[in-house]
Amino acid sequence: MTRSLQMLGTYIHCHIFTTKENK
Repeated sequence: MTRSLQMLGTYIHCHIFTTKENK
């Protein structure tokens, strides 16, 4: 479950970074 959580965290972080850059 830890690996899944890490993957989710990375996905969210990337998504936020992309949204911030797009803004």
